[in-house]
Amino acid sequence: MSMPAINFVSTHADDGTIEPHARAIFARRHEDGTFHLVTTDKGMPVTILSNEFPTVYPVGSEYSAHHEHAEGIRLDSASVLQLGIEVEGGYQICTPAYSFLFAVHTEEEALDAFARNAGHRDYAEVAATLGKTVDEAKADLVITRI
Repeated sequence: MSMPAINFVSTHADDGTIEPHARAIFARRHEDGTFHLVTTDKGMPVTILSNEFPTVYPVGSEYSAHHEHAEGIRLDSASVLQLGIEVEGGYQICTPAYSFLFAVHTEEEALDAFARNAGHRDYAEVAATLGKTVDEAKADLVITRI
């Protein structure tokens, strides 16, 4: 994935003031499956995005990420993909119709998580369902370490 040019994001300083920045950001996955946007230089939570970014809505908010979110911007994986920003560690698996993000350490773990999303035990079961070997089934996917 490539990171778009960033004209403005803001973070809250330790003293509570808002600091506007032209900074690079990435998404950090949390245990609940959501992604928090943070700056690459200090790891500070991003609280607003410039209008150059596509409109996305943080989890649980009726206001887009173009509005101030003092607690930081928390997104689902579809919104992170829509923004096109880097994700901290993990894999992206793309089919002809969809893209999925998995914060795991190995390709095998990513494939198994992909399979569980589709209601299967693991990727070997998906391959067997398709009448293919695991390697043959993997050939239908684009798998990228991110």
